Amino acid sequence: MKYQEQFYEATDVRYSCFVFASAGSGKTKILVDRYVKSLFLEVKPSEILCLTFTNAAVFEMKSRISKILEKLYLNEDNFTESYLRDVVGISHPSFRDIEHAGRLFLKFQDDLSDLKILTIHAFC
Repeated sequence: MKYQEQFYEATDVRYSCFVFASAGSGKTKILVDRYVKSLFLEVKPSEILCLTFTNAAVFEMKSRISKILEKLYLNEDNFTESYLRDVVGISHPSFRDIEHAGRLFLKFQDDLSDLKILTIHAFC
């Protein structure tokens, strides 16, 4: 299976997902993109649960999500259109899609605690 096919399969928000791979393979990127895609598709943060092993990983996930949301908001060099096309899977993002993606930053910038990203220990 090609990487792009695996990527779309792992970011398909209709299904639960378990990502297991070696260090440096892109697990965090896949999960961040899946999370942002879920938010774009208006899945409520209370309906998304992301579990990881360490507090450092929780911080890294939240930090990366925040950075992507900020990039979507700023839309420098047409980042938002590219992200919507390449990650979310919208072949021709509309102006409305781009605006919606930008508003995600405003919605979640102040309270990343709404994003349920926890260690397994914290969840239990």
